[in-house]
Amino acid sequence: MTKIWQAVLFVALILLVLAAACTPEPVETISLDDAEATARKYISLTETAQTPTLPPLPTQMPTITPRIRKATITPTFPPTDTPGALITFTPTRTPVPTAGPYVLMTGDVNCRSGPSPHYDWKGYVLNGETANIVGKDTTGTYWLVENPDAEGTCWVWGEYATVMGSVDRIPVLRTPPTRTPSKTPTATPAPRAQLRVETVIFCNNHPTLVMRVYNYGRMPLKSYRMQIYNSTSRTPIATIASNEFSHAVDECSLTISNLPVRDTAYALGDFGAFVDTNYVVEIQVCTDSGSKGDCVEDSFRFDIYRLTQTPTSTPTLTYTPTPTSTFTPTPSLTPTP
Repeated sequence: MTKIWQAVLFVALILLVLAAACTPEPVETISLDDAEATARKYISLTETAQTPTLPPLPTQMPTITPRIRKATITPTFPPTDTPGALITFTPTRTPVPTAGPYVLMTGDVNCRSGPSPHYDWKGYVLNGETANIVGKDTTGTYWLVENPDAEGTCWVWGEYATVMGSVDRIPVLRTPPTRTPSKTPTATPAPRAQLRVETVIFCNNHPTLVMRVYNYGRMPLKSYRMQIYNSTSRTPIATIASNEFSHAVDECSLTISNLPVRDTAYALGDFGAFVDTNYVVEIQVCTDSGSKGDCVEDSFRFDIYRLTQTPTSTPTLTYTPTPTSTFTPTPSLTPTP
């Protein structure tokens, strides 16, 4: 602003000099104060014209609400009248008895007409199967259950039975009489043995079942008797009896005439020939020769395919032991546990 004012004052002074020089007539004298006032007024008007006038700022900013368009999604479903439009998955599970307490088996056991191995056989309850409990014996070691193989009821040993549910209201039943008692009770400790299907090998070119026998009782074991059936038709396949055991799982020689306590040996059962793939074996291990004395018995189902792990029509076994014609007992031999 100072430079503009000085320029205007300088121009005004020049104009006054020129006017005085060119016009002989007397002119009105303008004082310096008046010229300065005129220049200030001109500068004020010039600044006002150059400065733009802006509109006043709003005191509050407007609120902008965005408009969101909501999409409408209409779910679609398969037509109910179209077969196969909906896929239903049915889970598989182990069947559970429908009512009351039941037993869940942890091993394959016989189901008999009474709470003892001396009663008649009426069916099986296999490992993983369940059966409703109907009653119990006075000792609490046997359970009367619904027979899974036939109508009616039968008794199972509680050693391999896990009780599910409350049995407080289950009645205690008297032991039914045996039809033909097999022996007279004595004070001799009862034998105990763990029996298990081990494998199948060839002996004398015949398929032979090998069963593991572990004696955990208080008496030696001296003989066994084995019966093999077709599991479907219950047709007898073979009956085997021996007073000696084998000392190894892959040995056809019978050399152990006395199975001591806490030792293991093997019982051999000659099939004769393969007639099927599924079988049932009933085995009895006794404390005296000729399957006499006190005995432990059990039964098992087994599949040739699973034992040999060869899924063919005729199982092929890799081991063929050297057949022996005579057996020489060696009581001093210690079997492998």
